[in-house]
Amino acid sequence: MKRKDIGIVLAALCLSAALCAVPAGVFAVTDSALFSGAFTQNTRRGSLDVTGDDVYLARVLREPGEEIYIESNANPDLYSQNVNAKFEELMQAGLIDQNMQVLLQELVGRAWGEGTLRCIIETSDITGYSGSDEWGGFELQVENMTGKTVYLSVWSNDGMMAGIMEQISILSARAMLGAYLKYLGFDVFNDWKYYSTAPEDEWDDAGWVDVWAVSETGEVCIEFLRGWSFCRISASGGTVLPDGLLPLE
Repeated sequence: MKRKDIGIVLAALCLSAALCAVPAGVFAVTDSALFSGAFTQNTRRGSLDVTGDDVYLARVLREPGEEIYIESNANPDLYSQNVNAKFEELMQAGLIDQNMQVLLQELVGRAWGEGTLRCIIETSDITGYSGSDEWGGFELQVENMTGKTVYLSVWSNDGMMAGIMEQISILSARAMLGAYLKYLGFDVFNDWKYYSTAPEDEWDDAGWVDVWAVSETGEVCIEFLRGWSFCRISASGGTVLPDGLLPLE
């Protein structure tokens, strides 16, 4: 082979080796970039970088829509289905137990029978349902876009209600609030602080106990209020809490 041909062959071999090395180099650079920075955008969940402005439901609670009040009892069968579906959803989320669900279903049934089961549109964002009879009642509010329950109150003179309330300890109340903020999608805020109107060692003796959780970054708070024949769990915008609350560790 002539010297000129040998030179051409060697040059071709060098070029081929260089081209084969390019993908490896590219992948090495790409892998380096992937592991060093590609996941930074996915760390927003549970980060202080997430604020109430980033979460739709938090914005709605802080700035509710136009006030509208429309009350109707035109379709109690549909209201009953909607409300009981929400109670099932709340039980699955760990906010109420099966005993409370049974009690609520009984209240809905009695309200349906008494003709007091109603749908109440309070604002452009919130649809509510309520019902009562001489033994008790309930009120439920649902945010329209997300379908999340933002308010539930229950009252009953039935002994079953008192039995349910007696089972709720400070730990179960905190767990309930934790389940509630997760259900609402507020677990993206990791600065939640808990407060109560009664110290932990006086919880069982207190008739009325109010427990709150508040997030400064989310600018939202949630509440669980317990009495012997009444309870309420709700979410609201803002961070101003009632006076006299004690921090819970």
